[in-house]
Amino acid sequence: MKPTLFALATLLTSTLATGGDHWVADYDEAVQLAKKQGKHLFVDFTGSDWCGWCIRLHKEVFDHDEFLTPMNKDYILVSLDFPNSAEVKAKVPNPVRNAALAQMHAVAGYPTVLLMTADGLVYGRTGYQEGGPEVYVKHVNELRTKGMAALKAVTDSLDAFEKAEGEARIKALTAILNLLEKEGGDSAFAGSLAAPIKANWKSLPVKDQAKAIDLLNTVGQADKGTLEGAKTLDPKNESGLYARSVLAFMEGVMEEAAIVPALAHLDALVEAAASIDVGTAESLYLLGTYWNSEFAKNPERAKHYAAKGLEVTTEPRYKAFFQETLDKK
Repeated sequence: MKPTLFALATLLTSTLATGGDHWVADYDEAVQLAKKQGKHLFVDFTGSDWCGWCIRLHKEVFDHDEFLTPMNKDYILVSLDFPNSAEVKAKVPNPVRNAALAQMHAVAGYPTVLLMTADGLVYGRTGYQEGGPEVYVKHVNELRTKGMAALKAVTDSLDAFEKAEGEARIKALTAILNLLEKEGGDSAFAGSLAAPIKANWKSLPVKDQAKAIDLLNTVGQADKGTLEGAKTLDPKNESGLYARSVLAFMEGVMEEAAIVPALAHLDALVEAAASIDVGTAESLYLLGTYWNSEFAKNPERAKHYAAKGLEVTTEPRYKAFFQETLDKK
């Protein structure tokens, strides 16, 4: 981040973390306002004191009346902040809820902007866009037109599942699974479609359980349950599901306290797996090397994974990283 952005961050954080005059910083409060006023939600996942693109988006778009006036007619503007400094964190009204929402909607980068109904159904997903406030409003309007049209298929599938019982419920869940596969992990609807799958994937036929876990991994919904499921379905990693699930679980780690337990899952995989495909192994060994070195403070295990990494990688910069780890005394 350039010095000018640091200066700008200082000016912005006092308002972003608390929502500012036009923004609501508490998601559940915003939902109630949206329902009361008959509006949708414009939800900005931001990092007000560190994310350069977030700061630019506010400076170039969100701070202007040309954006605020038309958007306030149709949306409750929501700012969910993920700051670094303790001072700004103290101004965030519900950080635990914010983190849960970020995981639910597979927010992997900042800024991420979601367009949502007051019932929490996402129909548009975007982020930083060049062009200023008028261009951004036009972009949002286009997303809303396309998204609301496509949302019907999603809501129909979700409604059918909620109303179904017995075998019909399993068929409805399978239909949601297939729709998520069709939409893809980057779809604005991924979070909404993933929710019933995550809660009910064990009720699917065994042949579809692996597919469900893979899709949940893809949309950032991996957890201990899906990881254990993958281990049960593929204990020796013969299909690659176990390794993909460990990688997805590790990539979803958001707190330092979760790193050592995640490394234990990696150790268990490496011990059990007959083999791991090169691409997945490379990513796993990079994480295993770096996390053991920097967080677990276990240089022996770091070197273990560095040696394994050298065996599989052809990427020069990764080779250099692994070799550097091995050369440390």
